[in-house]
Amino acid sequence: MKSVRTAMYVGAAALLIAIYPWGAQGFEGYYTGLRFLICGICIFTAYVSLRERSALAFPFLLVGLIFNPFVPAHANREFWIAADVIVAGGFLATTHLALRFDAAKAATFPLIEPIEPSEAIEQTGGPEVETVEISS
Repeated sequence: MKSVRTAMYVGAAALLIAIYPWGAQGFEGYYTGLRFLICGICIFTAYVSLRERSALAFPFLLVGLIFNPFVPAHANREFWIAADVIVAGGFLATTHLALRFDAAKAATFPLIEPIEPSEAIEQTGGPEVETVEISS
């Protein structure tokens, strides 16, 4: 899980850097590289999420489709700025929640074994039952 967190930190930083208008200075290749990076991070994270049976696989696949470098989505600059900020925030929120989840998973709890009802009566003393004979 550490490699996923590291990848998401790198992806969030790259997305926040993309807010600056690099295209005006001849850095149009940055956006293409960003698409490859974010799509790769999303595919990797979706794979790990599926392997761990997490519900996060679908949102990461959706973001991976939006940042797909092979069939790029053409949108205006305002859309991409909003998408960059939202996805970077999602990456950072996911890493924060993953840290908390890992800490909770690492905590040790005493094992609780189920006991049979008859054992529970014996252990607690239970209600005393008196046997009565019925004669006719």
